Amino acid sequence: MKIVERKFGGLKGRKRLFLNIINPLDESDIKRISRDALNSVDERVRIESLRKLKGVKNTLSSVILTFLDPENYGGFDIHSYDELFETNSKTRPKNMFTDTKYFLEFLSEIKTGCQETGSGGKIH
Repeated sequence: MKIVERKFGGLKGRKRLFLNIINPLDESDIKRISRDALNSVDERVRIESLRKLKGVKNTLSSVILTFLDPENYGGFDIHSYDELFETNSKTRPKNMFTDTKYFLEFLSEIKTGCQETGSGGKIH
């Protein structure tokens, strides 16, 4: 919940929406699922573990992972996706927020870009 508070601090409507989704969740489930996700070295397992939490899809997974490990993750949203893959509202995948494949492709593309430019990004 702290991550949602920080991410959407000034956006009261979005913050309220996410908190209404997350608040009913059992805190022990949140901690267990988060621990399982972060203990894995497999990106797909990390993302899909976090997505077991009600209301958590690719975007919120990226927020959680970026908050916890900013050197290895980045925010996944329509703007970053469009920039990276040269898409727009007509050409971007309609299920990019619900299909883990798109978040994994995003992470892979960022990693490749960091390696090519020598920018020091450590996305694994």
